[in-house]
Amino acid sequence: MSAPRNPALRDSCKEFVIASLDLMQELRSNKGYVVPLKNRWVISTNPIRVEQRPFVDFEDMLREVESKIRATPEHMALQKSLKEDYSVKGQVDRDVGTEWGQWPVTAESCSTDFLLRYGQLAGSLQFRDDVFDKFYEEFEDFFYGDEIHYRVVTPLTNMVCESELIDLGDGVRIIRLTRPLLEELMNEHFGYVGLSITDFLDIPFAIVHDYNTKKVVLQQSSRSRAVQVTAPRWQEVPLKVLSALRLLKRGVLGRAFTSYKCTQWVVHLSSGSFGVAGPTRTIGFPYELSAQDVPELQRFWNQYKLRDLESSQPIDLVIRRFNHAQERFHTEDMLIDHIVSLEALMLPDVRQELEYRLAVRTAVLLGDSPTERLQIFKDIREAYRTRSNIIHGGLVKNSGELLDMVDKVQEYLRLAIRKFIGIMEMESHKRLVSQLDEQLFKP
Repeated sequence: MSAPRNPALRDSCKEFVIASLDLMQELRSNKGYVVPLKNRWVISTNPIRVEQRPFVDFEDMLREVESKIRATPEHMALQKSLKEDYSVKGQVDRDVGTEWGQWPVTAESCSTDFLLRYGQLAGSLQFRDDVFDKFYEEFEDFFYGDEIHYRVVTPLTNMVCESELIDLGDGVRIIRLTRPLLEELMNEHFGYVGLSITDFLDIPFAIVHDYNTKKVVLQQSSRSRAVQVTAPRWQEVPLKVLSALRLLKRGVLGRAFTSYKCTQWVVHLSSGSFGVAGPTRTIGFPYELSAQDVPELQRFWNQYKLRDLESSQPIDLVIRRFNHAQERFHTEDMLIDHIVSLEALMLPDVRQELEYRLAVRTAVLLGDSPTERLQIFKDIREAYRTRSNIIHGGLVKNSGELLDMVDKVQEYLRLAIRKFIGIMEMESHKRLVSQLDEQLFKP
């Protein structure tokens, strides 16, 4: 550990933690006192199994002795030291957070969170210098730093990958989930994101994004009012990576949820999640990423990450629907979404003969030979008619045939989007589509 910036504050904090742990040990030794326990999920190997094991509920014990802790001279000394430190006092009795929201910070909330964080790291009531050093370093990182560090994790479903780690730069990577990280996700989000234990164990890979955001300190505390929190965009980068993966290769790739949390000690900010409603079952063939695909993914990502997928440009609207379709729970809905996307991409100026012109333009764009173009034409025309039967209540194919059709149309749509992304840097959308018609008459 590096030398503390304020040795006197560190000593006060250490004495406070030791005195508080002594009080909690005293409470634990009282006859008749039942130590509160909290179950945590633990994954065992050989064979793999999941079980809940009891751990001391540090937070519950702290509530039992909180009034005694506040009466100790060590607590009062810590309060004084906090308010005398130049960096800390500038954030005490203020609202501290990020541009997305701020929460009141007081000397009392700091001392309480000291103990809670120590308990999380130590897992016991014994004082350990190594744990305290790690915790105090986190404390200084927060109060002496200008940024707050976050980690966003998006577990992926239906994925097969040969690589343990794929680095995409700027703190973004695709990883094979380790047992500790999977346990962490289970303990933080089980019961909140609609996943069973089996669902969690079936998640082998995840997109991870580590990033920093500027810390905001307001000049007045708002303890007497609720603080307005604007919607954060934690999931933006992982969802863009997910979109890039889907456009890179054939296959259906799903996500279980998106989880975010601070990776440092913070007085008030902890964790949360953005879930995908419903089961994690993914309709479609597995998404397989080989080691040979990684360089192409990295090249494509360096271009794709610059796109604004929230824009109103036709290609970005199509990409959003393409991604939405892969999170549908019914094959029929996927087919409808894919045909709508192809129409938006290929027929921006057409109101008649939609089926014929959609099939022709798609065939011209993607086919490299007369034989290929004829097959694509037939596939798109058949898919268009099946889509019409679905939305008008007609008969549809059996589930196996429909899944094969969706797979074909999804692949045509994916390839079309990739071509449009590459060509539209030089040509407008409508000009590109009109060129497809012109190619019909070329010798």
